[in-house]
Amino acid sequence: MDPDVTEFWDDWRDHAWRVVTAPPVAAFGAVLLLVVARNAGRVDDVYGALLLCGLLIAAGGMLTFGVLTPLLLGWDLDAVLVRCSPEGITVKGVTHPWSTVRALSLGYEELVRSG
Repeated sequence: MDPDVTEFWDDWRDHAWRVVTAPPVAAFGAVLLLVVARNAGRVDDVYGALLLCGLLIAAGGMLTFGVLTPLLLGWDLDAVLVRCSPEGITVKGVTHPWSTVRALSLGYEELVRSG
């Protein structure tokens, strides 16, 4: 790699907890859905039906979270966000010359109070 080129990568640690919790939540949702499906024929009163409906909604929510989290985050968590070179700044494959760049803010900003 050229020593004059700097790349800023997407930090996967910003999404770590969602990525880590998605598979267990999806697995628990699938087990809960199986339990609801197996016991649906044994419901004999209104309260049992309401309980099974609530469990079905909870299982659907867990499965939705577990499956959609990786899809919404994308599979390219380690993608290059910005590439700075002597020619300019490259964002999503488009290079902007330095003469057209007015301001560039990367990373976290800290509020510093004086006095």
